[in-house]
Amino acid sequence: MGIQFSVSKIFHTYIKKYQIIRPERLYGSFRGYTETSFTTNDASIYFIVKCVSAEWLPNTFVVGDNYSLSGCVCVDGKVHDISIDMGAFWFAMPEMQRHFLNRDKMCEYFMARSRVAVGSSVVKYKRGTSIDVAASDSEKLVIECELSRNIFETGCAQTEIYIYQAINFFDLPSPKLNIVYIGSSVSNAFKRLYKHDKWGRIQAEKKRNEDILVYFAELEGDVIQHESTESFSLLAHDEHRISADDETLITEMALINYFKPNYNSLHKNRDISNSERIERTLKKAGFNQVTVELILEGSMGVLGTPHTKIYGSHTAIHKFT
Repeated sequence: MGIQFSVSKIFHTYIKKYQIIRPERLYGSFRGYTETSFTTNDASIYFIVKCVSAEWLPNTFVVGDNYSLSGCVCVDGKVHDISIDMGAFWFAMPEMQRHFLNRDKMCEYFMARSRVAVGSSVVKYKRGTSIDVAASDSEKLVIECELSRNIFETGCAQTEIYIYQAINFFDLPSPKLNIVYIGSSVSNAFKRLYKHDKWGRIQAEKKRNEDILVYFAELEGDVIQHESTESFSLLAHDEHRISADDETLITEMALINYFKPNYNSLHKNRDISNSERIERTLKKAGFNQVTVELILEGSMGVLGTPHTKIYGSHTAIHKFT
């Protein structure tokens, strides 16, 4: 009996980077901050996600030790005690990491400038920092932050931290994140979402206790050559040499077919291996599988749909001959 030899040529893509915004930040005064090189040029796939609103409970927050704030958030209807590290928040800035060895060195340096005259750096921070409860709400926590006052030459202490940003950055409890629509743009994802024809229906069907979020995602792709027998397995990665447009549209097709989001209609219930695009690009080039990975870092990367029943990391695999 001869050796059984298997060869696969896999078209493989994954999410390299993502950014989350609320849809209202596509418009008005927010647009100047959200219409960036990433949302217009780098991102080619986007997800519209629905969840039960996560909320700050500003009245519960107090300034703790070691540059921390302690209080409560409400996520999926449950109240959680949390602590956030404002030293880590400011040290995450690339500029800080270029100039300081670690978070503690940065805090010591800036707290030496503090207007609070007496005490150690951590004591000065605790005395000079407060929560602006009147300016805060369920979406944003407003902090009169002594580190901020000393970092910026303007002496501005006010720092706004938005709830979904905080969930991802501080690894807080996250809501159940349901993908309701997957789309793509081969030219300008921001412009595509700005004028999206699904907004009316999505917003109209949103419950009062729900939020809508937009995920802009940048793709990376390659070809995986998989050769195997009963005794060995060999994987090799190389450039797939498929156009960026085809890479985007095949990835979109595969993800829609896998997740079956509520507001998508195309590609949900078809055999995508028979699509004209896969026929003329992948099959013609000798590919026999599409694999798309959705593995997003952070608490806000735990996505899913009722169809998948899994909220977390996903691998969509489509084999064909």
